[in-house]
Amino acid sequence: MDEALTKAKRSGHKRPTQPAGQTLPIGWWLLSFAVLLALISYLPTLRYGFVYDDFQQIVENPAIKSWSNLPQYFTAHVGAGIFPGVKGSFYRPLFLLWLRLNHALFEVAPLGWHLTSLLMHLCAIWMFFLLARQWTGDAMVAGWASLLFAVHPIHIEAVAWISAVPEIHFALAGMGAIYCYVRFRRDGHRTFFYLSLLLYSLALLAKETSIVIWPAILICERWLGRDSRPAPRLADWFALTKLQLPFAGVTGAYVALRVHALRGLRGEVTHTLGQVLSSAPSITWFYLRKLAVPSELSQIYFDPELSSFASPHFYIPLLAVCVVAAGILVWASKSRPAAFAASLLALSLAPPLLGISVFPPHDLAHNRYLYLPSAGACMLFALGLRAAVRQRKQVGTKQQWLATAIVILVAVGLAFSVRSQERPYRDNIALFTHAVEFSPESAMAWGLLGEEYMTQGRAPEGISAFHRAQSLEPNALLNNYRLGAAYYLVQDMPSAEVCFQHAVDSYRDQDVVSYDYALYRLGLSQYAQGKMSKAEATLRQATEIQPKGYGYHLALGAALKYQDKLPEAKKQVELELSLGADAEASKLLNQINTRIDEKTVHD
Repeated sequence: MDEALTKAKRSGHKRPTQPAGQTLPIGWWLLSFAVLLALISYLPTLRYGFVYDDFQQIVENPAIKSWSNLPQYFTAHVGAGIFPGVKGSFYRPLFLLWLRLNHALFEVAPLGWHLTSLLMHLCAIWMFFLLARQWTGDAMVAGWASLLFAVHPIHIEAVAWISAVPEIHFALAGMGAIYCYVRFRRDGHRTFFYLSLLLYSLALLAKETSIVIWPAILICERWLGRDSRPAPRLADWFALTKLQLPFAGVTGAYVALRVHALRGLRGEVTHTLGQVLSSAPSITWFYLRKLAVPSELSQIYFDPELSSFASPHFYIPLLAVCVVAAGILVWASKSRPAAFAASLLALSLAPPLLGISVFPPHDLAHNRYLYLPSAGACMLFALGLRAAVRQRKQVGTKQQWLATAIVILVAVGLAFSVRSQERPYRDNIALFTHAVEFSPESAMAWGLLGEEYMTQGRAPEGISAFHRAQSLEPNALLNNYRLGAAYYLVQDMPSAEVCFQHAVDSYRDQDVVSYDYALYRLGLSQYAQGKMSKAEATLRQATEIQPKGYGYHLALGAALKYQDKLPEAKKQVELELSLGADAEASKLLNQINTRIDEKTVHD
């Protein structure tokens, strides 16, 4: 390691010189304004409550309520505390630690949680400014980029939705890792190397997509000062390889931990390779459009999977993406800062595209995945503006101030857009109503809206929303199950039975509702109608699949008791009690014993 550090110090890397005109103070003023504008833009979120997954991740998650669960954060998937028996797809120990810290400070008061998310975003703005200034060599350009990054509406989901904070965590740590590595290569200070390694480790533990940070560091190594030093010798390559070994070791350790926690490298596969490849161009084009024009944003989009490479939905977006990529490549070949920005954009877009393979059906794109890619896009915009300014024959302070005024006006406009588009995150009804307005073809959005209506006791509206979801995806277990549960709640048992039967018939592996539980609910609806023989057969099937299902043996025992099959009913209720104390089961057992005694006396 010492030899590698010595090589780094002698490699001739130099800091970029600041252009004339005292741009550094202006850049810092722009950064300050960016932070202030972001703070003002997201201030209303402090009054918002928990939405969507926040309730499961925070309110109902036993894993974040005690420090005794800390080891589990590193040995299980992120949802193990909520769904202990389900195979997960995500390994995010730092996120769970963040949830535990926030819960220790604020318990379930949303204001504190929103405040810490906002503070993380402000830190990310500062880190992005440092990175942009480092690569452009111009604090004013870095200030322009930071202004746009601070209030880019594509960040609303990551900032306003508490459960999306891993996007900010990994972007902050990842940008910090790149910045510190470049500082190390330019200055040769050992501290920055170890800081880079530490931040890369934290980024990996925050979110799996941060695996792209190491390739970004390798790209930095390739470009750093390559024009200012002679062609590398074999000894130089050996020294640089030694520098990368710790990053390789950290990556290997992370992969090993992930494989252990998930019982595999990734979660359940939901899409074929053909679907991933055929859908990738349209999703990429969607992301590029949202980065350029961040309007009509939604928590949920309807993204139909493609299975044909001959579809115009494949080759038209592919052509558009290729045109944009070609233009950026031409520019990047002439500008190293532009090349770095383009690499950051491209690398950070890769994981969301590869992740299509494990995403839920028709739910392939989300705004939060663009948090780090937007950093590359904002840097490209600022560099393009600088290039436009330099096209003029005479470049002076007046032109720079004019460009700065343009950026400020754009940033203020984006801030107003943030204030407008963040409002749906105030509660679930607003969020999911907004989602169905923008994606009326999304069964997921209608189902979530229906669930929230039912939670608030608005059963007719909930059933209507569930019907809409079921009409969009009639063979989806979850849509039929939700509708059946809603009918069961309002005591419409015949309709509940029909829906639960459809749910059972449409079951496939990896569904969010287990087959045995769907059978259990079907059996209950049959029992409520007095169809005891049907209920017995259904509930018996459920108990055979899952002998430890809560309430299963109790329901079967009740159905048997009704048919006067008392010895078998007693056995089932005793099995229920063996799983844990239950007042209802004890009461039913007493009734069965009384009936048995009465029959004995009568006989």
